[in-house]
Amino acid sequence: MRRRLLAAGLALAAGPALAQPRPRGDRRPDPATVAEVRGLVAQADALLAGADARRQVARASELLEQAETRILTRSTLAATADQPVEQGAAADIAAARHALIRGDIPAARRAIAVAQGRSPGARQRRS
Repeated sequence: MRRRLLAAGLALAAGPALAQPRPRGDRRPDPATVAEVRGLVAQADALLAGADARRQVARASELLEQAETRILTRSTLAATADQPVEQGAAADIAAARHALIRGDIPAARRAIAVAQGRSPGARQRRS
């Protein structure tokens, strides 16, 4: 019984120390999270590219919200959690969601393209 209480006490005492974020230079994105975000964004883009895009807006918006949440929960320090993200993929995904709210599917697809790291009319480099 004492061992259990001691172990529980140590776990509670160590919890805050273990929960501290790693140093800034040590914050590498988790490959699984990156792949998941890319997949969610690609699914949303595919829904909006289809002939029935207007009927898919709600589902596409949901997928974009999930992608944005994955990015923010994996890359935001607790000290800056109350500050809006105004750059990067999370901001691009938010712009796409806001465009969908306005009913502007082309603008949403452009924002998705930026979030994916490509522009709609950009040429691909030839090797």
